[in-house]
Amino acid sequence: MHAFAQDIDALACQMAYLTLSLCHVPAIVVHGNTISLEEWGHWVTPAHVLGRWDRRLKRTQAEQACVPLLVDIEPRPTSPPASEAEEAAAAVVNKRLEQLSLFG
Repeated sequence: MHAFAQDIDALACQMAYLTLSLCHVPAIVVHGNTISLEEWGHWVTPAHVLGRWDRRLKRTQAEQACVPLLVDIEPRPTSPPASEAEEAAAAVVNKRLEQLSLFG
């Protein structure tokens, strides 16, 4: 697991960095604005450096860039229309489930 944390408050970033470092979590903590994508500073935890996560993340990014997006082109078969009796039974079961969920 690799963590990425970002906050606009410098004190929150420093607290997150300390906690993640003491728990030996590989992470990058960024002091910046997530909406405007401004970055004023960033810190990497010791576990990030010792685990060589820079290389791992670059390799993963390169592998994902090479994988084509799989799209399901064929439509999925639809189920045959249910009989009136089956629909009524399903409605009763659904009603019971709703009632149980209210009081359960």
